[in-house]
Amino acid sequence: MKKIQKEITPEFRKNAVQWLEEVCIEAKCEIVVFPLAISLMDRFLSKKFVPKMHLQALASACLLISGKVKAPVPLTPKTIAYYTDGAVTVEQLLEWELAVTATLNWHFYSPTPFEFFDQILSRTSKFSELKKLFQKACYRLFQGSFQLSLIFCVFYATDFFLILT
Repeated sequence: MKKIQKEITPEFRKNAVQWLEEVCIEAKCEIVVFPLAISLMDRFLSKKFVPKMHLQALASACLLISGKVKAPVPLTPKTIAYYTDGAVTVEQLLEWELAVTATLNWHFYSPTPFEFFDQILSRTSKFSELKKLFQKACYRLFQGSFQLSLIFCVFYATDFFLILT
């Protein structure tokens, strides 16, 4: 990704991830929408140059696609554009959706931690509590800070074991 992205730094990516997290929480998106949006964004960034001023438009398009793939009732382009506070219009969002679609050749699905987590822990009585903790841990992991990721993994792993016992 570093070879292609000359303007987007890890800090810019982190800000885009945080914005996506805030939108997903505020809009009460399905839990699996957020990680797929990040996956789509990262895959696009590894293939095509994106000027930093268009990163939010890309993130918005990835959220739109992710919702269409994963959510029973996805966010509309108008709703997503609203969350950009005017930075991205509906028309721009739809143009970026086409760009992502073409660049990824309609290959939207990629496994995220949630697909495995649901399968592994679906038989425990504490499933809903664990799912919320796991969601928080994954949000932090997707923000890209390795040191914070380790801290959150240790913290949430401890919580997982306490809940299970």
